[in-house]
Amino acid sequence: MKTLIRTFKQLSILILAITFLGCEDDEVNLPKVVAGFTHTINTDNSVVTFINISENATNYSWDLGDGTTSTLINPVKYYSAGEYKVVLTATNVAGASDTFEDIIVISDAGAPIITLLGDTTMNIMLGQAFTEPGVTATDDVDGDLTANIVVGGDTVDTNTAGTYIITYNVSDAAGNAATQRTRTVIVAADIVAPVITLTGNATINVLLGGTFTDPGATASDDVDGDITANIVVGGDTVNVNTAGTYTITYNVTDASGNAATEVIRTVVVSDPNACIAETTESYNAANLNMTFLTNPSANFISDGAGFSWVDNPDTDNNVNKSCKVGKVVKSGQFNWDNNQYDLDAKLDFNSHTGLKIKVWSARANTEVRLKLEEIGNAGNNVEKFLTTSITSGWEELTFPFAASDSNKFNKIVIFFDLNAKNTDTYYFDDLMLYGDGASAGGGGTGGGGTGGTVTGLASNSDFETGTDSGWIRFQNGGLAVLDNTRNNGGSWSGRLETNGASNPAFKQEAIGVGAVAAGDKITIAFDHIGSMGGEGGVFNVLLFGEGANGASFTHVFNPTPALTDAWSRFSGSFTIPAGTDVSGGISFLIETVCGGAAGCTVTANIDNVSVTVN
Repeated sequence: MKTLIRTFKQLSILILAITFLGCEDDEVNLPKVVAGFTHTINTDNSVVTFINISENATNYSWDLGDGTTSTLINPVKYYSAGEYKVVLTATNVAGASDTFEDIIVISDAGAPIITLLGDTTMNIMLGQAFTEPGVTATDDVDGDLTANIVVGGDTVDTNTAGTYIITYNVSDAAGNAATQRTRTVIVAADIVAPVITLTGNATINVLLGGTFTDPGATASDDVDGDITANIVVGGDTVNVNTAGTYTITYNVTDASGNAATEVIRTVVVSDPNACIAETTESYNAANLNMTFLTNPSANFISDGAGFSWVDNPDTDNNVNKSCKVGKVVKSGQFNWDNNQYDLDAKLDFNSHTGLKIKVWSARANTEVRLKLEEIGNAGNNVEKFLTTSITSGWEELTFPFAASDSNKFNKIVIFFDLNAKNTDTYYFDDLMLYGDGASAGGGGTGGGGTGGTVTGLASNSDFETGTDSGWIRFQNGGLAVLDNTRNNGGSWSGRLETNGASNPAFKQEAIGVGAVAAGDKITIAFDHIGSMGGEGGVFNVLLFGEGANGASFTHVFNPTPALTDAWSRFSGSFTIPAGTDVSGGISFLIETVCGGAAGCTVTANIDNVSVTVN
């Protein structure tokens, strides 16, 4: 019995030992989780990049200290100025965790901005009272700092003639100093500039080899009287034997040093036989305008009549002085010798009245025939013909088409003297759409109907009034001005120019009242030229709905206009959503924007603005 009990004890010990050994083989000892991170701060934009240096963890939970969280390994976070406690919890697959925390301090690095009220330079008559127009200061952190502005510099004494400089300075709570602004106050007995008046026209045209005598100008001053003899004539010397545009300048200053606004005269010396180079063209059905600015020979289909891109053989006329035209030489093989051009879409004679073309033929009474076809379905066609009234000279022929001819034809076939079977040479140019469809046979959009096209909503759209009539200009730290040195036709354009962190803009408000409604498609188009420099620049076009309770929608056109050093045209469309209140019309805004990135510049000129409702 004792032997049996001893044997049982030995077996129990053996089993217990085996059990412990088995447990040691199955157990996995994971490395200890260690949480940790470092960070970098971009002082230009207050963006913090966290660098996770935790060990033996697979999951991460960040409390970013401003009420937001993240589970990214290395989050990137923008903070406003202040102090933030950031906590990282790192966890492994078994649920073991560790935490690490650090304090992030974002300093206020942005300087306040001082804005002068009134003019930078003020002219005051001797003895006249001077009233300081005022100045404001704002800071992105401290807000309105106007009360902290320190006014210094000169004290203006309006009883003593002279030039006085007033200075304005301010710093925010973090010690960031604003750029000093100054105002110049000129106290003088005479502060009114003289006035120059041209004698004769501001623009004079002279034929090459002709004669030119400057008609001159007069100048008068409210104190000095007639000072015509003091006018200084400068600028270009007109050479009537060299074609070109010459600018003559006229300047004068009165005895007190007040300079008149410079007046200029433009003298154009022109060769009556010189060609005029085309600047635009379009081979698209929507706005067809074959000016032959570029060579389209590869796209013309010759059916018995050869086509080539040549110099204009006759520029001594007032109908067609273009440098390049299309030349057609008939082979005489067929009665139907012709040339064809396939368009990218079908022609619309609801929006246009018809087609017109300039032709030149040495044959009297040449028949010019335009045939419109559907590509791949020649049986679907319409054709019209006219006979020339001029021999060996340019003539423009007009072919109206009915509204019922719309959206049917995408091929143009041109015949000269159909069935003549001759080998003559003809020239043509400026094959284009014309009119607005109102006078086209068989249709057009009548007044008072719906579904038509409303144009001309933008006022002073080409800036040719020389004023900002119809426009609201926002400087917003930059420059929004009228520019008579750069335009795309006419004399004026609008110019936008950023100045550091700024967004100058041109805007027209509450236009089209009663003419726009929910469901209408609004198209905004304009010519533009300019440039961008650095990073962060934007050229925006925005459209707003004006409802009874304010803006009913805001649309930013995308893609935005691309600025280049050549004039180009932007066009963007937006359909007003159903049920939108536009009882107050629509507004649109064109702006250049720089957000403050170092080196950012955006400069743009705009012209020929169009707002259309379809």
